[in-house]
Amino acid sequence: MAPGGNFLVAVGTKDGSSKVVGIIGLLRESEDVAQIRRVYVDPNYQRMSVGRKMIAELESWAKKNGVKSVFLTTNANNEKPQAFYAALGYTKVDEGQYLWVDSLYHRVFKFVKQL
Repeated sequence: MAPGGNFLVAVGTKDGSSKVVGIIGLLRESEDVAQIRRVYVDPNYQRMSVGRKMIAELESWAKKNGVKSVFLTTNANNEKPQAFYAALGYTKVDEGQYLWVDSLYHRVFKFVKQL
């Protein structure tokens, strides 16, 4: 992780065993701006507030460390995360970015939140 960033791992326990159920990273772009990256929640643990809690924890950490604004991108075709981020107070600010991933261009939307 880059200096000033953070990475969280959510662990769930089921039937006496623990497993990773979610991950999220924060990459500091500048003194007061950071990018949320690699948001993932195991499908068996979605809609159980795992993602919401990870984002809240990361935002809290970012704010305590001087970050004033966070942003993230999500695939334009992936509507569920877009609604999720909007419900958490993120605003869609850009609909025209394209990222090169796995030998293809993917259209992404950028969401921003002021902390």
